[in-house]
Amino acid sequence: MYGTYDIPISLQSEGISLSIERRDDAVVYRRQLGDEKAEKLLLGGGSGSIVINPVEPLNLPRDLTPYLYLDFQSTVALGPKMSSTVFVTFPVEIGVFLQERGEVEILDIFTLARQKYTLYGDPRNGLLCRYWSTPVGTTAPSAGRLHEGVMELKLANGTGSWVEVNKAVFSGYGMKLFYNDDLVGMRAEMEVTGATTAQTDCRDMPLKKHMMKSLELYTARKLVVLFPKFAMTDGI
Repeated sequence: MYGTYDIPISLQSEGISLSIERRDDAVVYRRQLGDEKAEKLLLGGGSGSIVINPVEPLNLPRDLTPYLYLDFQSTVALGPKMSSTVFVTFPVEIGVFLQERGEVEILDIFTLARQKYTLYGDPRNGLLCRYWSTPVGTTAPSAGRLHEGVMELKLANGTGSWVEVNKAVFSGYGMKLFYNDDLVGMRAEMEVTGATTAQTDCRDMPLKKHMMKSLELYTARKLVVLFPKFAMTDGI
């Protein structure tokens, strides 16, 4: 389903039905996923192309938070001054864009992944985050690319003691997603600065060669991003 298409299009995959057609001087967009339906009438457009790609998983059911909380199903222990790489998964949302005359318009965002939210930090005033429970290992897991992606996470322990890592929180404004016919992927880093503190960041680099880079929602919305990194100060 991911890719760039000319209008008209009609696609069906894993319970998703999506179509875009011209009607007189307008373009009609329709999408159905289970009982959820979306329809949009575009006036004065339709000469461009349609781009469908994975986007930052922080938009549904509405724009609640820019933060993603990955809860590791296994604890990772890192020795003093040690660096290592692990693989985790993350939820995927799917964005549909109209690309026309150098401009990008967001038509729709939907997901097959379960939507759940949690607090990072104190229960009374913690930070609201999109929650995702993930296995963690030293090899990349298999993942259905319409449901979830694979993150290569480089862990670096900058302290002089052993540390245990059970979670990672990322800012959506720094995410760089890539995809191909088999995989949605992302690379990230986590620098442990104390027993309960760390800094996370995402890298602008695909997991494999020849992967396509996704259109980024904050770019499409013309937002200026000043702080793509995230400082974890309430536990790792």
